[in-house]
Order: sequence, then structure tokens, then C-alpha cells
Amino acid sequence: FGWVFWHYTVAQKAAHDAARYLTTAPLTQMRNPAQVGHAVDVARAIVEAEIAELNPGPYRPSVAVQCDGLPCDGLSTPGTIRVNIRMAMYDIFMYSATEAHAGADGILLTSDVTMRYAGN
Repeated sequence: FGWVFWHYTVAQKAAHDAARYLTTAPLTQMRNPAQVGHAVDVARAIVEAEIAELNPGPYRPSVAVQCDGLPCDGLSTPGTIRVNIRMAMYDIFMYSATEAHAGADGILLTSDVTMRYAGN
């Protein structure tokens, strides 16, 4: 179970760090359609850097970033920022035991963090 908890904790921390970055991004960047994409890309890079040491198997983790439940488009001031990570975890130690319950695609882990936008 430690292997699963480690993967989940790292993914949850990555989602938290990405959301926190976006909640403190300048309002001028978050309200600019030409610049908000860069802020979202930085948030995704934070997630990818933090989960790089994990074992997601052959599938790339899915990282969704939303402003008020929609894709961040820079057309309005977001009230909340949400970062959702979905990834598979392959148990290299007990693969035969976990495969029976999780399947060949690994154990699905989901980390979801929502924070209020506090930009200035």
C-alpha cells in the first residue's frame, strides 16, 4: 500500500503546487487570452516535473486545468482554479496481485485540487 500512497501523495502535491501557482498569477496575465495559455503551460510543467519519478506505465498522465470549471480562456477573472491529475500507477513489486484488481492498465489515481484565485 505504501507504493500506492506514495504515488497518490506525489500527484496530490503536484496538483496543489500547480493550482497554487495559478492562484497567484498576476491578474493581467489571467485576463489576457494571449498570456493565460502560458500560465497554464507553466502549471502543467510543474505537475510533470513533480510526477516525473513516478511509474505511470505506458500512458501519459492527464492534467486538466480549469478556471471556474471551464478551460482558462483569459476572458474573465477566475474565481477558482482547479487542477486535476489522472494517472495510472503500476505496482512493480506486487504486480501479479494488483493486476487482478486493477487490470493491465494499472491502478487509476486521481488528484483534484481547487483553490480560490487570489491574484492581484
